[in-house]
Amino acid sequence: MPFPSLDELKPSSEDLQLIHKLKEKVLQAGYNLLKKVYDISDKDNINLQIATSESLTAGLIMSSLVNLPIGGWAKYGCFGVYDTDAKRVFNSVEVDDVYTHTCAKEMAIGILKNSNATFAISVTGNAMPYFIDLNKLGEVFIGVAGYFTKEVNGEKTTEIIYETRSINNCLNTYLDSDITEINKKCRSWISSQPNSMTYAKRSDTAAISRIIRNYTATLAMRFALEFLNQHALTVPDFIKESKDKNKKKQDKKHIYIPTSK
Repeated sequence: MPFPSLDELKPSSEDLQLIHKLKEKVLQAGYNLLKKVYDISDKDNINLQIATSESLTAGLIMSSLVNLPIGGWAKYGCFGVYDTDAKRVFNSVEVDDVYTHTCAKEMAIGILKNSNATFAISVTGNAMPYFIDLNKLGEVFIGVAGYFTKEVNGEKTTEIIYETRSINNCLNTYLDSDITEINKKCRSWISSQPNSMTYAKRSDTAAISRIIRNYTATLAMRFALEFLNQHALTVPDFIKESKDKNKKKQDKKHIYIPTSK
């Protein structure tokens, strides 16, 4: 199959309207999440920093947060781990099936262990499945994780707590009554490929991919907000100490930077 032209990958004007509507929802979800992090800082003097590990969205969640010119201190960074090997290298993912709750958990915990971030969001799933898995279109697994301090026998201990959630972008549109077009678009894309020798139009494939990625980003940040509302996260002392070390210089160079591979 020849490599498509850029024009072939451009969604229709109707699809672009839906994509634009979803982008606005992404921004609203990102704004609400940043507002919560700011409120935690203002009320409890706990400065959480968000990091994301993103497979199908490949950085869309973090870039959406960065598109909001507020709360820069709350944005740590992201891993765009689209390839399975990237998940293993950057997030220490061990599970074989990367389309699972376990993978989302390992991604979220892995980004905390491989950074000085204090609140993690991860997403993995199908924005564009192979023919044999068309029924999994839009099936995504989200993970969130952070540090939680509790007192045991008079001593404070800190651990990583996490939650995962599975969603299906093509079915969960009941969460937003104004975007029922997603379900119709999913059904249309699947029905246009009745067998392994038939493919949907490139423009339709490009559109459904962008639709699912944007809605995934929205639902992931809503889930992250729910998690913050339910748990009082902390910033461990070892994170503060590690960041302080990274700030130190000797002969104009930072001296505690990890050795490159």
